[in-house]
Amino acid sequence: GHPGLQRLKKWCLQNAVCIPHLDSVLRDVKSHCALCLELGKQPTEKVINDRIGPEGLTSVSCDIGELKRTRRGNKYFLVVKGNRGENIGGMFPLPSMTAGRIADCLARILVCYPQIKAIRMDNAPHFKNKVVLELLENEGLIIQWSIPYKPDTNGVAERAVCTVKEAIKTLNLKEWDSPGAVLAINKALLEQPLRQETAKDTPSVSPQGEQERSFLHKRPQDGKVEKIEGNHEGNTIRCATP
Repeated sequence: GHPGLQRLKKWCLQNAVCIPHLDSVLRDVKSHCALCLELGKQPTEKVINDRIGPEGLTSVSCDIGELKRTRRGNKYFLVVKGNRGENIGGMFPLPSMTAGRIADCLARILVCYPQIKAIRMDNAPHFKNKVVLELLENEGLIIQWSIPYKPDTNGVAERAVCTVKEAIKTLNLKEWDSPGAVLAINKALLEQPLRQETAKDTPSVSPQGEQERSFLHKRPQDGKVEKIEGNHEGNTIRCATP
C-alpha cells in the first residue's frame, strides 16, 4: 500500500518535492488504490497454538485493563506482550484512553524493542484511530485486528492483562502506578515460566545414578510456592511421576 502522510511529507522534504494539498491528494489516491483497499479490509489471521502474528516476524499483542483510580489519577493501563514468548513487553499506567496517550506508550515500546515488526489489537476506538494508526504505519508495522472480548483471537494480550492484575494482588500494591510498583509488575509480566517435562516412567534414580531431589518453585502467575520432585537439568526440572 501507499505510505502514510507523515512519511510522505518527510520524503518530499528530503527530496525537495512540493505537492500542493498533499493530504487530500494522498487520501484520494488511497481511495482508488486496489492494494490499499485490500489491506484495509484484511481479515484477522488464524490463531494456531497461541502463535499469532506473521511467521518469522517479531510480533506483539496489546490491550487495555482497568483498575481503581489512584492518587496519581491513573485508572487504566496499556499492556504489550510478545506473541511467541519473547521477552518483550511492558505495562503503562494511564489516566485516560485517549489516542495521544496510547500512541505515546506504543512509541516508547517501539524505541525499547525496535525488532517489533507486527502488532495485534482489537477494534476499540482507542486503538483504531488516526493518531495510533499513523504512528504504526509510519514505522512500517504490520497491523492485525482481533475481535474485542474474544480470548481465542487475542489471548496473549488478555492473559497479559490478567497477569498484571494478579501481580498487583499478589504483591499487595495499593499504589500500583508508583515507579517501584510498575517495575515489579513489568518483571512479573516478562518473567518466563520454568519449563517442566514429565515422563511417565521416570525412575526415582536417574540413569546417571543421581538421586531425585525436591525443588521449591515460585509460580510467576500467582506467586505461590510449589514443591517439585525431580532432577535439575540446566534450566529444566525433569519431574518424577508420583
